[in-house]
Amino acid sequence: MGRKKEDYVISVHYPEADQDIVEMRRRMGDAYIGFVEEYILALPVGGKQKNDMYTQVVQYLRAGTFLQKR
Repeated sequence: MGRKKEDYVISVHYPEADQDIVEMRRRMGDAYIGFVEEYILALPVGGKQKNDMYTQVVQYLRAGTFLQKR
């Protein structure tokens, strides 16, 4: 059974101030990194391999960004 086209519409309301947009992007980046961290921790691999992967991926995601661990 098909869905109506309106079921796929996502409305996004961006903040008006530039500083608020930067804050929104920072929060989105933090959420993405948190998702990746949880995904890696749930993988069915050994502890050392998982730790190495976690370290490499998180360092890569945080490198050169303002999303440095607080």
